[in-house]
Amino acid sequence: MKRLDIILNATTRRDIDSNIIGVIGVGQDITEIREKELALQQAQKMEAVGQLTGGLAHDFSNLLHVITGNLRFLQEDLGSVSQEITELLDDAISAAVDGTELTGRLLSFSRTKRLNPITLDCKESIKDFVRFLSRTLAENVELVTEFTDEPILCNLDKAQFENALLNLIINSRDAMVSGGDIVISCSVFDNSLGDNNDFSLLRGQYARITILDQGGGIASENLAKVFEPFFSTKDSGHGTGLGLSMVYGFAEQSGGLCHIDKTSSEGTAISLFFPLAEKITTSARAVESSATTGESRSKTILVAEDESRVRKVTVRELNKLGYKTLAVSSASEARELLDLDDSIDMLFSDVLMPGDMDGYQLASWAAKHHEGVKVVLCSGYTKRAVADFVGEQIPLLQKPFTRKQLDEIINKRFDDNGQQTLNSL
Repeated sequence: MKRLDIILNATTRRDIDSNIIGVIGVGQDITEIREKELALQQAQKMEAVGQLTGGLAHDFSNLLHVITGNLRFLQEDLGSVSQEITELLDDAISAAVDGTELTGRLLSFSRTKRLNPITLDCKESIKDFVRFLSRTLAENVELVTEFTDEPILCNLDKAQFENALLNLIINSRDAMVSGGDIVISCSVFDNSLGDNNDFSLLRGQYARITILDQGGGIASENLAKVFEPFFSTKDSGHGTGLGLSMVYGFAEQSGGLCHIDKTSSEGTAISLFFPLAEKITTSARAVESSATTGESRSKTILVAEDESRVRKVTVRELNKLGYKTLAVSSASEARELLDLDDSIDMLFSDVLMPGDMDGYQLASWAAKHHEGVKVVLCSGYTKRAVADFVGEQIPLLQKPFTRKQLDEIINKRFDDNGQQTLNSL
């Protein structure tokens, strides 16, 4: 039975002697108004939580960058040590990497962004995600994976792909009151002839990721509504009703489909379909991972970072890669040095900076006044999407980053002869 919210106004009727002879009441159904108010309050709360989460994740990103960077420096500089010391360092680095994964998921939650697809192996991404998620599920729920041998490559936004998996797995967990297995399978679905009437897919080959649970199934009267925004069978306060609609939208935006394969009292199976990407050849991989040329190694990089510990780690990483470095703690200092020193080849700047100019504005200023200086931005958290910068040809490196990631983005930036712009600033 649906609850109704009614606002009632009542007044008395009196005779000429002021005696009460009746009551007049007017009722108004405000259920829809209340629902909209609650939806707005929930949206405002989620926005506030998102901003708070993003700010915390930024601070943790800086801390983890310092921790992981210095641990790796210690590992390198200590050289041959006892097995116990080696294990201590490996465990510390492993814990920091897990913290990095957690921070990344907080960042994914905290901002809305347009898709930023990369070529990834769906199987490997699922394996990594399952390893992370298995620690947070109930003890009576087990994640089981079933994969084929061959890599299954798709062009997907990694964070949104993991969010889709998370929503489906959480729904499966909630459907299994007494626990059970959630089976995640990944295989190739061939629709080359385009004659499969069960799925509204274009011709081609697709990755098919299926999540099968042992829950009670979806009621027949709800099947047509499960992908609708704000539709939920959960109790009030236990779900926004946006999970499946977000999964459905992400799948379609990625050129694929979200489909309910089956549902019964024995469980539900939901499949995600994504178009396969072309396989990366060995020679292509070799080109992508090639070391920076000797000519690039002789270049000078100006590091602008206000957090002293992060600045020291970044400078040391660049020195390890063979670059000459200069370092400043603010955008104003970076501008002064760029105007004075024409030997600077690249500006590597944090986004969140003290003073009147942040990293975005510094990058825009450098692109206008020092066209020959390449620019790379880095940050643990930004209110703007990473894809915005990629589209504007100035890359953004997420903290904490590894030496390999740093080397790749700088190498690629030096090889890029295109004009660098930040048009939307």
